[in-house]
Amino acid sequence: MPDIVNEVKEQFARVLKSDDWEHLLDVAEYHFEVAAKLRRKNIRYGNKKLLLRNSMKRLHLGIGVELALKSAYLKKGICINKLNDKAGELEKSPVHLLSDLDENHINSKDTYTLSSLIDKYAQVFKTEANLPFIRGLKIAMTFRNKEGHTSFPNHEFNESNYDAICAAVSHLYQEAFGQKVKFKISMKARDKGVFKKI
Repeated sequence: MPDIVNEVKEQFARVLKSDDWEHLLDVAEYHFEVAAKLRRKNIRYGNKKLLLRNSMKRLHLGIGVELALKSAYLKKGICINKLNDKAGELEKSPVHLLSDLDENHINSKDTYTLSSLIDKYAQVFKTEANLPFIRGLKIAMTFRNKEGHTSFPNHEFNESNYDAICAAVSHLYQEAFGQKVKFKISMKARDKGVFKKI
């Protein structure tokens, strides 16, 4: 029996190029807007609407952050596909310009993890490590991982986590794309969620 994981990965196999950055950012923005504006009334299933709404917000935030960060790397010309064994001694992390790599050394079936993109951000973007920025990205990553792998009947709500993610996304847009965004996630009944470029 063929390896089903590799068979399905092959269906999506592609070396992402610099000009793919806009598509990834467009999809990230969809996720940010959904996370900002999703309400309990939008949840059509079950009687745990608040739980499901919050879970979906966290998933959308994590996916949006990963796609926006990958978009930023591609816009800068950095390869986000993993390197294969043919790459030899090259560092196996997202620090290489696509233009410097032999395409035969790039794994078209796999991209770098969000964690490795976060860890290499300061090096790639030649900036000081900004701890609040990194914290916001890591919160989004943790949200995505937790919500994608399990569900809990409740958890402690910490509004500062959502504020940190919004601040990190705003920082990323300013630094990587030269754009300002207004980003607020509605969590309370009277909150007005917004994601828009200004």
